[in-house]
Amino acid sequence: MHRVRFIVDGFNLYHSIREAELHAGRGLRWLDIDSLCRSMLHLIGDGAESAGIDYFSALAKHREGIRPGTTARHLSYIDALRASKVAAYLGHFKGKPDECQKCGVRFIRHEEKETDVAVACRLIELFVSDKCETAVLISGDSDMAPAIRATRRLYPGAKVIVMFPFDRRSKELADLADRSYKISLEQYQRHQFPDEVSTTGGRTVKKPERW
Repeated sequence: MHRVRFIVDGFNLYHSIREAELHAGRGLRWLDIDSLCRSMLHLIGDGAESAGIDYFSALAKHREGIRPGTTARHLSYIDALRASKVAAYLGHFKGKPDECQKCGVRFIRHEEKETDVAVACRLIELFVSDKCETAVLISGDSDMAPAIRATRRLYPGAKVIVMFPFDRRSKELADLADRSYKISLEQYQRHQFPDEVSTTGGRTVKKPERW
């Protein structure tokens, strides 16, 4: 068995989906990541089987003032992911004072914290713990490049594949990876959860409106 573990950069994927929605003319955020990943296994070949999925993101609680329900919708989605056996790990946002260079207005800029480091640690941990033969990173963020380089140094035989979300690409990541593939708009459309998802605890998670 050729074990393949997927690592998902949640916010890079999210922003890709938002752009895909503009092209599709409908909501695509209720994405079944497990189904999507399994559909890509044939590209890896060599009898590839999913050894699990790790999803990294953070709750944007600071956006509740402009977009009420943001946190609840994201939590519903995480419940749906966990119901499909996806492991979800959450970082956090931290406020940082900033100033507009044009008008001088001061404001608080919120930055996502911990996710990049968590992804890097997880990538290395997979090979330390012998969890897979191949790791697949779903991201188009070049900030992930040091994680791949470190994995290469520590485990020269490790196979790392990058799958770029729709309309995302990094030449640096593509050059570092053993192989790279693109996720299409059609794949987002094809791999959506049903409107209602049953959790292992017997609850029903409903797809948020406009998703």
